Amino acid sequence: GEWLRGVYEAHPRERLNFFEHNFEVWRQIWRTLERADAFLFILDVRMPLFHLSLALFQFLAGRFREELGGKPGVEAIPGNVIIVLNKVDLAPPEFVRAWLAYFKSRFPDIPVVPFNVPRSGSAHVADTPAAGELLRALARRTVSKRALG
Repeated sequence: GEWLRGVYEAHPRERLNFFEHNFEVWRQIWRTLERADAFLFILDVRMPLFHLSLALFQFLAGRFREELGGKPGVEAIPGNVIIVLNKVDLAPPEFVRAWLAYFKSRFPDIPVVPFNVPRSGSAHVADTPAAGELLRALARRTVSKRALG
């Protein structure tokens, strides 16, 4: 319908993720966002841009700009959004550092947290944080909707 036409006008179809073409998926995302205090973009570090939805980023930026009076663009997303680079234990540390630098430069106001399963058996586990850093980031960045009134 009308929503998808707007998505297609803003983004070339070939650059959209599979789910971005499905209105029912968007509807579920909207319902979830209405009830959520935080939003995590969980991206597989081996192909993070494949899992990143710029259309969803822009939707969040527009929503928060309207609700909270933020500045325009992706930078308007407030602190209750976190990018999680998942499965960092499966990638070389320099690869992970490069993606962390990329996302921190592209989205400077959004925390980027590397994450792995603590007992994955990978040689890289000792080099990366796990649940503790993610929980600390959530505690620092999450604002309860109930506190906003």
